[in-house]
Amino acid sequence: MDYIQATNLLGITILVCIFLFLKPKVATCILLFFCFVDMGYFSRWFGYSRHFARLPFYLAIILSIILFFHHLTLKFTLSNKESPNKIVIKLIGALLVTTAVSIIYNSQSIVTALYELRYYFLLFVLCLSINLYKPLPLTEDGFIRLIVAFSLAQIPVTAIQHSLVTFGDLRMSSTPLDAASGTFDNYGSLVFLQLIAIGMVLLYQLKRKTSVLLFNNYILIALLILPLLLSYSRSAMGFIIILVLLILLISLRDLLVKRNIPGLVKTLSLTVFFPIAIFTLFYFFFWQQHSDIGKVLNRMYIIEYFFRYPRPSIEARIEGVHGVMGRGRAVSESIQLVLRSPMGFLFGSGSGSTADASLLGTKGTLYQDYGPLAGIGRTQISKTIAEQGFIGLAILLLFFVTLWRQVRRSHRVNETLMIKDMYTVILISIITMGFYAKVLASSITMFVLAYFIALIQSKAK
Repeated sequence: MDYIQATNLLGITILVCIFLFLKPKVATCILLFFCFVDMGYFSRWFGYSRHFARLPFYLAIILSIILFFHHLTLKFTLSNKESPNKIVIKLIGALLVTTAVSIIYNSQSIVTALYELRYYFLLFVLCLSINLYKPLPLTEDGFIRLIVAFSLAQIPVTAIQHSLVTFGDLRMSSTPLDAASGTFDNYGSLVFLQLIAIGMVLLYQLKRKTSVLLFNNYILIALLILPLLLSYSRSAMGFIIILVLLILLISLRDLLVKRNIPGLVKTLSLTVFFPIAIFTLFYFFFWQQHSDIGKVLNRMYIIEYFFRYPRPSIEARIEGVHGVMGRGRAVSESIQLVLRSPMGFLFGSGSGSTADASLLGTKGTLYQDYGPLAGIGRTQISKTIAEQGFIGLAILLLFFVTLWRQVRRSHRVNETLMIKDMYTVILISIITMGFYAKVLASSITMFVLAYFIALIQSKAK
């Protein structure tokens, strides 16, 4: 890049920053857009610069400066000690303290450690921006309909991606498992979004008994499953069944308390019908076409898949497979790792120790492509334990418990709200996905959490 091009680029960047500073609501809308449309997909499959994947964080930095300026000019305050926004600040503060102790004990890089906390920074900026600039409707119906609308948008996107891999000449991947991930750079984020949408639609049907959009809610749920079928995600079926069953069981408990016999019979019927319908849908449109269901549902295959050992470098490269350990093995290995010392048990091996920080050009001390620790940070549970120990895990649990108390407080004020059940859907999705992927290292997860926290904040006011 010559001097003139660099100057022009710098000038354009300055003008854009000034515009965003003057229009914080527009800046927030752009940030929300890039949370749903992850440009990292193009970096991963088409060789674009990794800076495209980091656009949400660049925008979050700009918005954080705007928020700081507005806080100084008293356009907003954080005076309420029990406000949901304060809970997010306390979460970040606690993680920073844990990270500092871990850095000192493990002699980790402070830059890498802080960089790995960037998604919590994104959560904080999103919470304040949504609540202050109000780019989205802060109502239960608005929240559910927006999530469902974006989930429906995944249908044409995954269909195109699936076709490019299956029928086209574009060789992004050997199967659509990784490549058909919707508007995200990995299918874990797609599974999470569809789970939230399916849970919200079922909840809306049980509580409001009206359509979320213009057609039947059960047809809508079937449509929301389509992107998961197109993505080839084998575990998605299990996540959907778990979520649906838990929602229905909670509904059954409420109906038992109210002694609503007709509603009880209907919900019991749904409890039997839904898992069968979901299994049938996946069987005919996925398993029968692409997998040996007898093999996949075999107990020994499941154990081997989730608890396989990592492969040595030479063996994995010869066989042409990933060398990472199974997801269950990652959790057990992370526990064994921190049990080696009392400080490791409490504070882990340090934030970022399992990560590949490509922006910084560094890798964590525990990160391996192949070898005995390959894949140890591939799930949220194993990553949190390995990097921040059981204190870090306890901080996250306390964060979600404290949010639950806020939700219950809002529900007691107005019992017609669905806010408590909505939080249950979000929490179940995060916990189940936490054993499958790095669910909290995702822009879409942070958006869903931030939007919901802003919703709670609006009710608290």
